[in-house]
Amino acid sequence: MRIDRFNAKSALATDEGWLVVGSLRDGCGLDTRAAAFQMKADGAVQEMWRDRSPFVTYAVDLRRVGKAVEIVGRSQRSVAVREERSPFTMPDFASLRSGNEAYVSDEVFSVRLSEQGKEERTDFVAAGLPMAPMGMVSTSGRSVIHGTVGSRPLWLSR
Repeated sequence: MRIDRFNAKSALATDEGWLVVGSLRDGCGLDTRAAAFQMKADGAVQEMWRDRSPFVTYAVDLRRVGKAVEIVGRSQRSVAVREERSPFTMPDFASLRSGNEAYVSDEVFSVRLSEQGKEERTDFVAAGLPMAPMGMVSTSGRSVIHGTVGSRPLWLSR
């Protein structure tokens, strides 16, 4: 199964198939929005939710909370305007810096969706540093979002 311009990051089994989260590119641009799709066992795919903020967002992981679903992701909010275009350079994969730290503020978000995909609650955590949530680990009543803040591990207890 293929969803055009969608980069899947995590999935959760449901009674009807799978709920898949990741990032979806709008049109031909490079900007992405966090999104969730319901993939049914018969091959049908339906968009359940898409982030509507004006910023670049990525969904990273999800979990079931009773009948609701909680999605964790990353948002990149613009905080300054570049005065001149910088030439494209290959990222330094040995570093956690992406080169846009002076222009973008990273945030970790959590959004809770009803069974129908309606937003029930949204939480944001901003650090003023590069942040990259990598996933979520859940127990019976708690979750831990893990990733990095700057060059340090990030542990947010939920």
